[in-house]
Amino acid sequence: MRTRRHRQRGVALITAMLITALATTAATALLWQGHIAIRRTQNVIAAGQAWQYALAAEAVAIDILARDRSDNDADGAGDAWYGELPPVNEGGATITVTIEDLQGRLNLNALAASDGQRRRLAAAALERLVGTAVPAAPAAGIAPAIADWIDDDLQPRFPGGAEDDFYTRRQPAYRAANAPLAGTSGLRLIRGVDDAVLAALRGRVTALPVEAAGINLNTAPPELLLALHPDVAASDVRALVAGRRDTTLTSVEAALQLAPSLAQPELPRTWLRVDSDYFLVTARVSLGRVNATHYSVIHRTTDGPIEVIYRGETPP
Repeated sequence: MRTRRHRQRGVALITAMLITALATTAATALLWQGHIAIRRTQNVIAAGQAWQYALAAEAVAIDILARDRSDNDADGAGDAWYGELPPVNEGGATITVTIEDLQGRLNLNALAASDGQRRRLAAAALERLVGTAVPAAPAAGIAPAIADWIDDDLQPRFPGGAEDDFYTRRQPAYRAANAPLAGTSGLRLIRGVDDAVLAALRGRVTALPVEAAGINLNTAPPELLLALHPDVAASDVRALVAGRRDTTLTSVEAALQLAPSLAQPELPRTWLRVDSDYFLVTARVSLGRVNATHYSVIHRTTDGPIEVIYRGETPP
């Protein structure tokens, strides 16, 4: 009898220990889930705060661009907006803002412009830009495929074009957009555009409304300046880049004095400019455990309202 009671007590003790262990495990799990829920809520709140800080940074950038418009008629390194603004610490957040000129880049939507001269100039500049950096690029170039991606018909250009009949045979299949590019992030979908081509285009092309014409000689990268015409001299480009480094050239004529080989008969003055209407604002916000980057494309006209035409968390 005594042995049986000892066994029963042992079983009861083990059962109690198991119940205690299960209760402890359940309590720990509940505490952990509560901790995760609190952390998730904190991150959501911080992300919302970061978004509001980014909107505030965007508003500051718009104000700077508005004041710059009233101060001068040219845009470049000598302006207050140019480059990265001093960081701001506010409410536990660190905010940095960078303003870049998008009209110092080649507008890919010009490949489908109604003006035939603009189309030809854009296509030639694009092919030279890619061909110089990527010798293995498609022989037919990528301009026809990008133009087909943008235009509203289903007739592929030859050679090198591509429409739905090409893209629907891919795995997975998809269709050409047949609409102006809204940004450069989707270029990888287009025939002939691989990682090497994307690297050659990064920071040198953009996707603006088709009416956004001209290249700002104050801000265009050297590779794009060389690609504008086959007879542009590298020494002229170096002189132009040096001459604009700490100042803003106020006229196309002043830029051509530094780089006379840019004054080609095939390059109309509407293709060259020293001012800009479109800017990229990048706001980086660090708040606690949240690090967020927000992008805005600003359209600034000569005398009209300043508009935000893109706002998002991916580069346009």
